[in-house]
Amino acid sequence: MLGFSLGGFTTLVEVGGTPTLGRMAQLCSTHPTAPECAFIKAANGDQLDPIPTSDHPVWIHDSRIKAAVVAAPAVSLLFGPDDLKQVSIPIQLWRAGHDQQVVDEWNTAIVRKQLPEAEEHVVPGAGHYVFLAPCSDALAKQVPQICEDASAFNRTEFHQKFNSDVVAFFIKKLVNR
Repeated sequence: MLGFSLGGFTTLVEVGGTPTLGRMAQLCSTHPTAPECAFIKAANGDQLDPIPTSDHPVWIHDSRIKAAVVAAPAVSLLFGPDDLKQVSIPIQLWRAGHDQQVVDEWNTAIVRKQLPEAEEHVVPGAGHYVFLAPCSDALAKQVPQICEDASAFNRTEFHQKFNSDVVAFFIKKLVNR
């Protein structure tokens, strides 16, 4: 399985993570300008009130998943100190060196700390959306925020290496085990 951003969070849940949704309110009270908090308010209104005990979700994990790549996992603060302890499959973890959407301190750093065996890769000079495929001209005109990279960064070249590294990881962990 491969997941990017909120898909990275979903991947971590699918492979054994059990998040605590109430931790989002903690993030937004200590870092009110965090991109995650702005996203929640813009997309859904302010839904940061504590969740009633009767409404806590049941997290379902998929034991068919045998390896995962997690790129720039968003809202990782939702995983408390032991919330990733059930993750036992190989994980390849990616983060962008200049990610303004998924701040390392309360995202990838948490995953890195809880999953010290994960194979981590940092992409220097890259922003959050670098993990998306290179954009067509039409897409770049429609949504430039996900298509524009730093002037010295070449997303097409990066994806040649990224794609190769991801495939090599899956071959090593799934085929050659």
